[in-house]
Amino acid sequence: MSLTKFNFSAKTVQRSLNWMFPPWMGAGIQLETLSDDFRRARVKMPLRPFFNRNYVGTHYGGSLYSMCDPMYMLQLLHVLGPDQFIVWDMAAQIRYQQPGKSTVYADFVIDEELVESLRALQPNEKKIVNLPVDVYSLVKDDNHTGEESRNDNKTIVASLIKTLYIKRKPEKDEQAESNDTPMQSKL
Repeated sequence: MSLTKFNFSAKTVQRSLNWMFPPWMGAGIQLETLSDDFRRARVKMPLRPFFNRNYVGTHYGGSLYSMCDPMYMLQLLHVLGPDQFIVWDMAAQIRYQQPGKSTVYADFVIDEELVESLRALQPNEKKIVNLPVDVYSLVKDDNHTGEESRNDNKTIVASLIKTLYIKRKPEKDEQAESNDTPMQSKL
């Protein structure tokens, strides 16, 4: 059964990913914020011994990718509506910029221009989009407390490009006709 049949709120999705999504639980990845309209999200991952730290003491590359993997697909499904669109991950590219030695973050933003271009698709029309995201750490602030501040500079740890396949589903009448055709040929 597909979970896209249910209309979950942003809070329910956030709780589910944080507490029941195995790839994130083990690495300590958390969906820190998710806007009610699913257009903005921030994911964070602290550096944890034995869970997401590699042999040389920095963030494991697989965990850096894992924190970004489901987000754009999940966001677009909710923004566009799973009853009207098919959204699939097709590919991803990741380029590691420098070692992650502290908590890392990734911000996911679905802009209105993208949403409008996708909603303009005709039934059965598809589009492939590349969506970039940076995984970053925050440079320590100048007050020497060692605390990180959202106003401090971001240091890019990894850059990703997620490639998504998006297709507008056929109209209900077309679906019914296409579903009838194979059955009629069997009779």
